[in-house]
Amino acid sequence: MILLMLGGASVVLSVAFWSGLSRRFPRARQWLRKMPKGELLERSLDACRHFGKSRGFLVKTLALSLLVNIACVLQMMVLSAGLGVSISSWAWLVIVPMIFCISALPITPSGLGVRENLFVLMLAVPEIHVLKTAALSLSLLAYAGSLFLESGGRHRVPGPEEETTPGRVHAR
Repeated sequence: MILLMLGGASVVLSVAFWSGLSRRFPRARQWLRKMPKGELLERSLDACRHFGKSRGFLVKTLALSLLVNIACVLQMMVLSAGLGVSISSWAWLVIVPMIFCISALPITPSGLGVRENLFVLMLAVPEIHVLKTAALSLSLLAYAGSLFLESGGRHRVPGPEEETTPGRVHAR
């Protein structure tokens, strides 16, 4: 499944970044405009071409993606250590990117349910043997952590010295 996704994404990105498909098929742009959200797709294609001309863009993007994946793996390793679950680093390096890649498919909102089921299925195998409740806890805690990081800490709980009313925060 992962290799199929990688292959499909590689073909789409190659066409979008470098192919010049509309030069070979002059009606391709007209066909694109007739599709639902065709103007948005055409603008996206033009943006991809712009990035395709930029040297080093793809390498920087891949490096950033690798760093994000490593951060996700490290997050899972820290959470599993905190829950007393012992899993090898190599297993995490394989399992986490696969699960996050599959849960990125638009099946459910934010991959909820898909990600949790995949963690339970992949960590409960006899070779790893993690309790299903621990695997579910790991998945939910990782998701909660990513939500906190994505919010950038903008949301905070008022302290005891602050009085709150709906929609407003007042300091005493």
